[in-house]
Amino acid sequence: MEYDRIAANAQILAEIEAFIERYNARHPRPEGYLPAMGPSLFGRLATNNPALVGRLREGSDIKQSTLYRIRAFMAAEDADLIE
Repeated sequence: MEYDRIAANAQILAEIEAFIERYNARHPRPEGYLPAMGPSLFGRLATNNPALVGRLREGSDIKQSTLYRIRAFMAAEDADLIE
């Protein structure tokens, strides 16, 4: 059971980090500026929790409803870029 939780956290964290990379690649910033989206901005926009990514990195659990919100946010942002 513990292994499943750790694997699930690692999976969503990998998805989030890949999303942030994609987002920043599509929204380049001038040299010397911070990236367009960092982990705390992602958390704030996706779940209204800027500590989300940091807590996932520390091994905290997330609720299924939070997972749905994260994935819905990423899907909506990706869809906006396709249109």
